[in-house]
Amino acid sequence: MKEPESIAVDLINKEGKAGKTVISVDIPSGVDPDGCYFKKPVHAKLTVTIHRMKIGLISEKAKGYTGTIKDCRYRNLCGRRTICGLWRPNDTAQAKF
Repeated sequence: MKEPESIAVDLINKEGKAGKTVISVDIPSGVDPDGCYFKKPVHAKLTVTIHRMKIGLISEKAKGYTGTIKDCRYRNLCGRRTICGLWRPNDTAQAKF
């Protein structure tokens, strides 16, 4: 991993060690989606996958980097795109996280 990504990962992991909650969207930086290699990964407390579950997220090596995994694939409910059934992109006033 090259700069500036390497510096960003260091800062994110430092904040995580200090007690801040680190959330990764789709897959933690540095984790290979196919589970073959890991390059200086982010240590997330929660990983929210939005397209599909990746093999790399459920590999034995990934457990220390992904934290809890929430599968939030886009779903079409009542003709509207909904993420996890919690939030509609066109309705931010009712967003619940």
